[in-house]
Amino acid sequence: MQTIADISVSASECSKELFQGLVALYPDKSNQYIFNCELPVEHPITKSVIDLLAAHGWEPNKPCKERRKNTEFHLKYLREYDDTDYQQARHLEPVPLATIGLSMRRSKSDRLLLKRSTARSKITLAAADWAWLVVSDKVRRLMIEAGLRHVIFKEVETAAPIPEELRNQIWELSSDLTLPPLSPMCELVTTPGGLPFTGDRQKGGFAHVEGLYAWPEYHYTESAIRSVEPFDLAHTFERHHHDTPQPKFVASQRFYQFCKTHGIKMKWVPVHIDPD
Repeated sequence: MQTIADISVSASECSKELFQGLVALYPDKSNQYIFNCELPVEHPITKSVIDLLAAHGWEPNKPCKERRKNTEFHLKYLREYDDTDYQQARHLEPVPLATIGLSMRRSKSDRLLLKRSTARSKITLAAADWAWLVVSDKVRRLMIEAGLRHVIFKEVETAAPIPEELRNQIWELSSDLTLPPLSPMCELVTTPGGLPFTGDRQKGGFAHVEGLYAWPEYHYTESAIRSVEPFDLAHTFERHHHDTPQPKFVASQRFYQFCKTHGIKMKWVPVHIDPD
């Protein structure tokens, strides 16, 4: 794994002197409107860019807090994983590469309510909106044959009638297992505001943050995970987001290997299991 620093500054928000100085350091991805730099955190140009911004009184933006105009710049750390990282992880967070459209989030019968056109989508595994997973009927059958643990499937609905042959070609992928709470080392903050979250983790109203990392990694204690193993797919105890709080998912190494075997393309984020 390597960590990339993603830095950007708008020409309209800083002095001409500062902007020209930044572009001179790294002109590759910049234009007359915005300076952009994506390099490993340990790269000397990365350090030079941050030092130049600091010399002009600029600081990195703080997660989930309002940006103070002309005093904070965009800086996010992006982890780039490789197969070794995935193979060594006991559990991983699945992040679908494909998304499909919803007419509304859920119907009156609590089923995912898809757009009519979605019924014709050529998907294997995708995200519906941001919080739910859907799979094709072929993948559903493969998962059942593989005996994936704590994996369940729910029927979906469409906002308008569809041909009979398209019915039950897409299913919501879910789980009947909820994990224990995240490790105390995982930082939860209010949204908006970015203050320490002290409310009900199952009601939501928070974000999980990890410094300046764009995608924080989950941490669980060994005893917490052992109390629910074995499983191949489970919901987080925490219901994320302040608008429509929903749990996210954690998958097993076995689930990861299933997707790899069947060519189901996903992003994965390793989950840490820490000693008690």
